[in-house]
Amino acid sequence: MNILAYKSRGFMNVSYRAYSHTCPCTSPIAATRTLLTKKTDFITPRKNADVTFDTFSGAEHPPYPLSRREAFSFVENVLGLEHPDTLFKTDPIQNLTKIAERMKKVSPFTTMQFFDGSPFQINDEYCKGHMLHGHGGGCIFINPFTKALLEQLGYKTNDVPARVVASTDAFHISTLVCDLCYPGSLHLIEPGTVRPIFHPISLHFEQESTVYEVFGLRNKFFKRSDGNLVWCMEPFPKMLERLGDDEVIQDSAGKKWQIFLIYSLQEKKMGRYHFNKYWHKLIRGQGYIPPRTHGFVHNAYKDGDLINFFANKEKKFVQIMHEDSTEEVRELKKEELLTFFEDKFPGFPTRMLARAVRENFHISHVSPKS
Repeated sequence: MNILAYKSRGFMNVSYRAYSHTCPCTSPIAATRTLLTKKTDFITPRKNADVTFDTFSGAEHPPYPLSRREAFSFVENVLGLEHPDTLFKTDPIQNLTKIAERMKKVSPFTTMQFFDGSPFQINDEYCKGHMLHGHGGGCIFINPFTKALLEQLGYKTNDVPARVVASTDAFHISTLVCDLCYPGSLHLIEPGTVRPIFHPISLHFEQESTVYEVFGLRNKFFKRSDGNLVWCMEPFPKMLERLGDDEVIQDSAGKKWQIFLIYSLQEKKMGRYHFNKYWHKLIRGQGYIPPRTHGFVHNAYKDGDLINFFANKEKKFVQIMHEDSTEEVRELKKEELLTFFEDKFPGFPTRMLARAVRENFHISHVSPKS
């Protein structure tokens, strides 16, 4: 096992730039462009598939199936916050901050569920089950659950879709919390991304936000004249040299920031519709994520560290980011990956990881009937 210690933040910054819902890679711009622009052939969806993403009439999405009792139990027993019935009433902004941080820390960002069964299984009930058991998932698991949880606590929310520069598809869904400071005020909550951010992002700023920093990774948000909100990350000089003008935003001090996600604020009333439409297109027919998105990702927090697992048929590693801005990267064999994961997260069901190992981290090997 090779262990390398780094003082810089470059390694993780590059991996977070790659398509955040599937796999980090060393060429994030190329990966994102390939993923979202390459032509894909689809066939007719399988009949009787139990999926949320089968019709798009434009009607309002059914309510998320989270009861008040389930929400309060999750807040107390999983998030570790007392008196869920008064969290909104006592100090809604301060408690929203607590909820946002706890959701990020207790809900791993992971692709495990794609190895546990079929993408045809993915609907709100399936996602809720994994969330209630602390399994986390991608944005499709974490963010709609977070929205429903906040609503049960008394917050007013909206869905908001997001995309990357290279695509017009809304491949990401997130949550806006509304009317906390005044009618029309907005706060963005983002526990369901691979890039860590613990804060509710206040959208009170005119053109650019303050800098939000977690584990040495710096983030900034911008409002554009087209009505979109842009989440940017601090790029490194070598990366900045390779970025096109449409991939960066310059702040008021002249510093360039790399675009991570673009949120369509004007589409918040139809956020879930646009996101479901993308997922329906992605999984329909053969019941799997396209081959170019292969890879196992698992980001979780343990003893103050952020632990990032990544594996595909070519490489397997674990990266540990410390609060003192140092990090370790360990190259692993298949067996070492499983052993290391079991040691760090003994309560997490390893059947999903074990299956990923058997499948050689190849998501498209997961068949619709498995």
